[in-house]
Amino acid sequence: MRLEKKHPGIYNSVLQTKESHIILWFLRYDMQTAGKLLAKPHFDAGTMAFAIAESKPGLRMGSGPKDLKLVTHHDKQALFFLAGNISQLIDPGDLKPGWHDVVQVGKKSPNN
Repeated sequence: MRLEKKHPGIYNSVLQTKESHIILWFLRYDMQTAGKLLAKPHFDAGTMAFAIAESKPGLRMGSGPKDLKLVTHHDKQALFFLAGNISQLIDPGDLKPGWHDVVQVGKKSPNN
């Protein structure tokens, strides 16, 4: 709840609203050749996103196209980031949506 301390009311505005605005998507990117772009750079639609698990590395995040950095997944941890429409629900203040893409890291595996 560290986010709530810095941005009072964000929890209620996002999770305790009577209006339906949260949609859960499950995505999986198929293996390709090394260096191949699996998802073009973008902001996710909606208000927030969770990267719950990662079977293969490749998620890159930054504030824009010029500073994308590879994200390292850690077991038993999820990555939370704001999506492109967050400002339609709350005033995010100094928080920014997560600009990201997905690239193939390493060689294509014949078993995947």
